[in-house]
Amino acid sequence: MNGALAANTAGETSRQARSPEEDFVLGIDVGGTKLALATADLDGNRRFDDELPTLADQGAPAVISRLLEAARGLIARTCATGGGELLAVGAVSPGIVMDDRVLLAPNNPGWSTLALAAELRAGLGISRVVVDTDAKTAVLAEARWGTLPGVDNGAFLNLGTGVSLAAIVHGRVLRGAHGAAGEIGYHLIGRPSEAAFAEGHAPLEEHVGGGPLGARVSALLGRPDGGNSPPGYRGPRLPVRRGDRVRAEGPRDDRHPGQRLVSRRPAPRSGSSDGARRPHPQPPSCRTRGG
Repeated sequence: MNGALAANTAGETSRQARSPEEDFVLGIDVGGTKLALATADLDGNRRFDDELPTLADQGAPAVISRLLEAARGLIARTCATGGGELLAVGAVSPGIVMDDRVLLAPNNPGWSTLALAAELRAGLGISRVVVDTDAKTAVLAEARWGTLPGVDNGAFLNLGTGVSLAAIVHGRVLRGAHGAAGEIGYHLIGRPSEAAFAEGHAPLEEHVGGGPLGARVSALLGRPDGGNSPPGYRGPRLPVRRGDRVRAEGPRDDRHPGQRLVSRRPAPRSGSSDGARRPHPQPPSCRTRGG
């Protein structure tokens, strides 16, 4: 946006009467395959939403740039309907989301040096930004408003591009000593000499994650996978035979701790240059509180 247009937009915004009942929040879900965004009023009613492919193999700077562009557009659309303010942003991502990096997010190259919250604050001009792990946030939402209210012990199993699990134990989200509780994608699946985390692999995720699973099913059906496997995927390629039926494969071990947790009935409640920083323009046509 050029300077004249930005100044004109700011002037138009300043003339709008503020409508506190139109204030809103922005939610962002960063995945290995898609980026999902939505604005909602303060009662949780969705206002506008958008979705676009992650294109994770382009690296973190490109993904964040496209994410911010989509977010600004969604903020502008929401502002245009009322004149309220963007009060806060909440964003979730695979992996362990820390202040200056995101760990254990192999499907998102460059995330290991990405300060997600800082990028969103700078790019959207708002200080009130909260970020967390996608599955842990999902199980918290299920406990408050979804299928797990009043449950002491329950679990949320995330099956997407990545594979993870989040648990509610005694009514609280289980995070673990280092925030990695529920990262079951790194569990071994029982194959001889399988490559594990130390070799840069996530065995369970590479077996049943969205990309690898789609590639194996496509191979069994005699169709190419279309290049949809996540970056760095080095999972099995099965011989293709026309007429093969898709069949379950791999070991079944109900001693697996993740499987034990998922199968337990909840009890009712009783009582690389990738990380380089870039300047971001401010949202063009909306005020933000705390910006």
